[in-house]
Amino acid sequence: MRGVLIVIEGIDGAGKSTQARLLYDYLRYREIDVVFSREPTDSVFGKKIRSLAIKGRESMDPKEEYQLFVEDRKLHVANIIDPALKVGKVVILDRYYYSTMAYQGALGLDPENIRLENEKFSPQPDLAVIIDISVNEGLRRIRSRRDGAPDLFEKE
Repeated sequence: MRGVLIVIEGIDGAGKSTQARLLYDYLRYREIDVVFSREPTDSVFGKKIRSLAIKGRESMDPKEEYQLFVEDRKLHVANIIDPALKVGKVVILDRYYYSTMAYQGALGLDPENIRLENEKFSPQPDLAVIIDISVNEGLRRIRSRRDGAPDLFEKE
């Protein structure tokens, strides 16, 4: 029996991590076998992505950055997502390839090509929740949480 893949998406400061953890805690409380993960991961590729987000992306071509996301996601799918789904677990993700479509699309890459390439190796979610807040509210939340030092891919 295949598990269920739930993805939580939204801009920085939208509350993705909070909502994903609340859902994870609720499912555990209900004694449902659940896994929580996030992207970028803590793989060597994910760490490089986080470093770029903090230090600045100017030093890397958008296509090179996109390839880091692809490699990080391939490891994520192979090591966490697919194994959990194959044994019937619920998998909750804080970000997935939709974020890559949005962010790398904003850098000039084709979001549709990103989707197609990622769906060759990534399972499609059973449910994708997009938290829609204003940019101003997202920035306000980031600033209040981090004393005015906003960064991408918040890590708590």
